[in-house]
Amino acid sequence: MGQNELNDLLEAVLTANSGSASGQTINYVSWRVLPLYPTLKSYVKVLFAMAGFVIWLFVTCASWPEDWIPPQWSDFTFWQKKLTSFSSDFRLYLAFPKSAVQTRQLLLGGKTICCGVLSCFIYLLMKVYGDRSNDKNPVDF
Repeated sequence: MGQNELNDLLEAVLTANSGSASGQTINYVSWRVLPLYPTLKSYVKVLFAMAGFVIWLFVTCASWPEDWIPPQWSDFTFWQKKLTSFSSDFRLYLAFPKSAVQTRQLLLGGKTICCGVLSCFIYLLMKVYGDRSNDKNPVDF
């Protein structure tokens, strides 16, 4: 963390707002996940922290259902049968009538998946086409 970054982050705390009645009102400091001047080391730290958190969640909160574990490790048709039964059960769930809340949640889930896929696609397009310096009229994202 550089000296300029520390001054930038603490400036709101160290200086009082003179526009208030008492003149002693202190503004809040914004907390950041990455430093103001990020380096590769800070990106790696955040990446490892996020990976550690996800691993901790899976270890403490998640469990693998026993019916999703094959009885024998050499049973290669287990996953094919399991996914086929899961997809047929999901189609049956979609065919049954639903309440308004279930329908809304199903639509919101579908929209979330579509928006996530679309945002990943747009990000890839920006990475591929956004860094072209030889364009006469570059697009500013």
